[in-house]
Amino acid sequence: MGQGEGAQVRHAMNGPDIEHDALIAFAAARNREDAKRASSAGESRQEIGTFLEETGMNGKALSWMRQVLKVADKDEDKARDIIRSLDKALPMIREHVTGQTTPDMFGEGDAVEPLQDGEALPRDPGMQAETDDFDRHLAQVVPFTAGR
Repeated sequence: MGQGEGAQVRHAMNGPDIEHDALIAFAAARNREDAKRASSAGESRQEIGTFLEETGMNGKALSWMRQVLKVADKDEDKARDIIRSLDKALPMIREHVTGQTTPDMFGEGDAVEPLQDGEALPRDPGMQAETDDFDRHLAQVVPFTAGR
């Protein structure tokens, strides 16, 4: 048996080789580091919240911007590639999310305007009947619970 295998056997038979003082000191030091990081993280969250409140910027957008800056710290070319991709994709997403006008399907040349905030789609009576049937069917389904 080699020395590595002997150490593995001793470990398996006797458990870890840990001294009391070393264990307590190591654990206490890690706990202090964790507490510092938690305190610092709390301060950062508070500063971010204040910034978002003062500027009106969206928190997710700020998060994405910060992520691009982190990439730039490691690889500026990769960060530039991310920015180029966002520049290309954002107008497409903007049009999709904000609602493009849809050409009239009957070819009269007029565009159908997108729904305004809070405006509901017109109801199709046939579709409503199918939806009601489906809802009644779902109401009859018994959920699975383990241990029955």
